[in-house]
Amino acid sequence: MVVRIVIASLMASVLMMAWGWFFWGFSGIPSKYIDRLPEEKDAVAAIRRHIAEPGMYHAPYWPAEKNPEACQAYQERVKAGPLLWIIYHAGEDMQDPIVYVRGFVHMIAMTLLAGGLLAMAAPRLPSYPARFGFVVVIGLLAATVALSDAVWFHHPWDFQLMVAGSALVSWILTALVLALLVKSPPPVVTG
Repeated sequence: MVVRIVIASLMASVLMMAWGWFFWGFSGIPSKYIDRLPEEKDAVAAIRRHIAEPGMYHAPYWPAEKNPEACQAYQERVKAGPLLWIIYHAGEDMQDPIVYVRGFVHMIAMTLLAGGLLAMAAPRLPSYPARFGFVVVIGLLAATVALSDAVWFHHPWDFQLMVAGSALVSWILTALVLALLVKSPPPVVTG
């Protein structure tokens, strides 16, 4: 069973990688949900003047002191806006093979976990549609995690729904493979 899970995981990860490559690189769908930064050159120059270290930055930043006055002032800054989340990297070669290796390893880890869960549930899922549905539900759960950024961090709903939709397609492709290869062995008839 372990060999089947590993083979299915590798095959599913290849499908996930191909879907991601198409979706993010060629479909044009993400560009409908990501706005171009106005005055990009000037904005980037200003960010570089004020941020030196790679990291995640947020404004307005929450108060260090947890007293009512500081919390009230923070709430007023939040209401007045803007709310900013900045992920800052000094630069990166997106074509560097290590970017794709990291992504593929991440996909293998996810599909191995899903394959392991399916293997545990397989005795109660004798048919292909049942196993397929089980993995799709795992994918639906994983895809809904993307929505937490819209719920808690005010990321745009349309963008997060697009990310979740893309993730769900990846999991449907994964389900096609895992449901086919990860199943209970037939019962052994003795005597």
